[in-house]
Amino acid sequence: MNLKNKNIKLKLVKQMIFYGILGTVIGALLSNKIENDMVLRKCFGIFLLIIAINGTYTLFLQYIKKKKDKNINVKKYF
Repeated sequence: MNLKNKNIKLKLVKQMIFYGILGTVIGALLSNKIENDMVLRKCFGIFLLIIAINGTYTLFLQYIKKKKDKNINVKKYF
């Protein structure tokens, strides 16, 4: 249905598939090179921590922006 209505950008989908496969192959090769399981677990944990910090920071910035917008709207009426 979405493909018929041209809601899907095929060029973007092809790029996502290509880079997804490329990332999977590189990740598999790297995980085979790392013999110690703990190193891989630590790297993954650090990756998850970075993602969590980035998400929290982004939400914080959105909250600050929304709060500033409310203050500006209130000052316009007075």
